[in-house]
Amino acid sequence: MEKEMALVPEKREEEQESITLSAFYLDRFAVTNRQFARFIADGGYSQTEYWPREIWPNLLQFVDSTGYAGPRFWSEGKCPRGKESHPVVGISWFEARAFALWCGKRLPTSTEWQHAASWASGKDGRGRNIRYPWGNTFSPEKTNTWAGGPGTTVPVDQHYEGCTPNGVYQLIGNVWEWVATQFQYDAGTSGMRVSF
Repeated sequence: MEKEMALVPEKREEEQESITLSAFYLDRFAVTNRQFARFIADGGYSQTEYWPREIWPNLLQFVDSTGYAGPRFWSEGKCPRGKESHPVVGISWFEARAFALWCGKRLPTSTEWQHAASWASGKDGRGRNIRYPWGNTFSPEKTNTWAGGPGTTVPVDQHYEGCTPNGVYQLIGNVWEWVATQFQYDAGTSGMRVSF
């Protein structure tokens, strides 16, 4: 398990609210197209135990660009050529959750994901906290974001410099991840400008 997943330590934070998280395991890499193809080949879209009952009538709508079950940007049930080791994209929250259940796992909560992505154990050579895994200055060449990069996804094991201290790749950049927690819009928050 240690090669595929990384232990994220517990957290106790008492700034605005008290948060306590038990330690948990998080996959070191985002789910690849190759892994998602195995889920499809195993009949993941037809195994109702992975899907909430209320979504069953809509399962036939989770299709690729040619009508096959699978991610939106695939064609004829296959991911784009050469992108087998890239993260799967074009899937809904329900598809991400079904895949996690198929693997015997679950999606992390938003609190867990934020803790893993901002793990404060990041230190420089002098023991000072650092903002990014590689230091305090953003470096577009060390991650794949809109600020730099090839304009498409990259393999999940690329950008080692952006790993968390426990070896989780690409929590900064490449793709957006689904979490188990539903977004709660807070209209009462002042001083923030939010656009959807």
